Amino acid sequence: MSSQLSFVVTTPATEITLDGRRHGEFAVSITNTAGRPLRARLQLVPAPPAEPGWFGVAGGDERDLALGATQSFSVQVQAPPTAAPGSYQVRCDAIDEAQPQEVFTIGPTVAVQLSTAAARRGRIPWWVFAAAAAVVLIAAIAFFVLRGSDTEVPNVLDIPASEAIRALENSGVDPEPPDVVNPQCDPPVLTQDPAGGEVVDEGTTVQLTFDQCRNVSSVPNFVGLRASQMNPAAALIAAKLEVLQVGESDTCDPTATNQFPRAGIRTNFGGTVVVTIPSEPDGCNNVSVLPPADETRRALFD
Repeated sequence: MSSQLSFVVTTPATEITLDGRRHGEFAVSITNTAGRPLRARLQLVPAPPAEPGWFGVAGGDERDLALGATQSFSVQVQAPPTAAPGSYQVRCDAIDEAQPQEVFTIGPTVAVQLSTAAARRGRIPWWVFAAAAAVVLIAAIAFFVLRGSDTEVPNVLDIPASEAIRALENSGVDPEPPDVVNPQCDPPVLTQDPAGGEVVDEGTTVQLTFDQCRNVSSVPNFVGLRASQMNPAAALIAAKLEVLQVGESDTCDPTATNQFPRAGIRTNFGGTVVVTIPSEPDGCNNVSVLPPADETRRALFD
């Protein structure tokens, strides 16, 4: 099991804004508190829709750290021309290269802002958008023709309100109430009617009731963590972890590919986080020991 004292990971930047070239950088420091010399690696874990290819470390992401030593890393950010204006997130973790599954520390999250002005610098020719719009339109028509008038209601119990409303709207039903009225946080859903997993007509109203806001904290980023790291990471913030196996992995101890709700949502401490992760080959037992989600949760990711 990992130790919270293996490393201390700090950064002076809680938020950076990319320049007109869609580029930015920030510093991360790692201090070795593991009680022995080791080789540390700075692992950058972006929250979707940001991608790992946006981030790099000048001079390499590995350093030899003596006991108590501190090393500074320069993180380089380069958003692609296709990235839309908005706020993206990346988490900065520290890992012992010799024991990556046992010795690691989950570090701070940095917000990366891509302004509208910077986004315009990398505009794509109009015909690309026209072609893409045509493809989307055809796909949408095919989707609705094939799906017909029925839809499965997602199970949004214990999910933060704004994320629950988004999932319900994406599935074709009508959440009531249609927005979050508590300015302090996204309170989790206490009840829903119809229940998750029921097949209803599109446009059916789903009645929601919300909990009170208390012990508010931000949802951590589980995307990029290995299966063996899931339970320790969830225990640190008392999250109720639920796992859906999506796809297959060729190796043991695969990494999480998606999560619901998204990282950074402020909700009640100890809320539910549903994570997708590939299944493992026979003989591996990192994914199988994780708490499984009910299949009605799968609609959250449709």
